[in-house]
Amino acid sequence: MEIRSGITTDLDAIVRLDPIAHREQNRVAFIRPSLDSAYCLVATDDGKIFAYAVLDSFFYGRAYIPMLYVEPQLHRRGVASAPTRRMQTASHDEELFSSTNQSTQTAQALLAKMAYRRSSVIGNLDEADSELIYFKDSGERAG
Repeated sequence: MEIRSGITTDLDAIVRLDPIAHREQNRVAFIRPSLDSAYCLVATDDGKIFAYAVLDSFFYGRAYIPMLYVEPQLHRRGVASAPTRRMQTASHDEELFSSTNQSTQTAQALLAKMAYRRSSVIGNLDEADSELIYFKDSGERAG
């Protein structure tokens, strides 16, 4: 597995990978600028993208991982940990935030394993599926 910065030409592969991006232009409009600004990481094997993650600072001006997507058949195999650790290292902010839907048990398990603490809940973003906000400060970034 190789973790590298995403590039503009990765967009089509990411759209094929992510079923929401495949059907919703809003997701594509979110991904494209992250590729242009080098705040997107992709995980590849033999040149095939099987995961991607985005780091930004639009969450109240704080470092935030708003997107981490891994091919479902690779869940719970440690694939998501590598780009998350890399983003922890890349972020120079005191705090790093991430979030996941309440229904996404796999992401909640990943964040707990990586010692993120639950910080807050935002309702009404997705119907009947609250967004859980997680937090990790710079002193906790080793894991």
